[in-house]
Amino acid sequence: MMTPTTPYLLSVVSLIVAAAFHFKLPNAYWKATLLATFATILISVVAIILLENNFALSSDDNSMASWITTTGIIVGFTAFYGLLISLLVGYFIKAIKSFRT
Repeated sequence: MMTPTTPYLLSVVSLIVAAAFHFKLPNAYWKATLLATFATILISVVAIILLENNFALSSDDNSMASWITTTGIIVGFTAFYGLLISLLVGYFIKAIKSFRT
């Protein structure tokens, strides 16, 4: 079951994922950004599906259309959020590295 702290947990996970990709691929900024975004989408959607009890499918066609719409909205917002977080974390890491040299 999703708790009120689940979005905060997913936010911390996305920050860690973005930082890990940008540290691992320091010279490939856009590649690290896209990989971190896709990883954030995958982790968030899987976590939401596993934690949400009302997300199960029934045999009703309206339920399937509703599930597809809900999943599309979740993926869209998560993609935007993941891209934004990854871009900001990447620029932050670049700024920190430029101060060290």
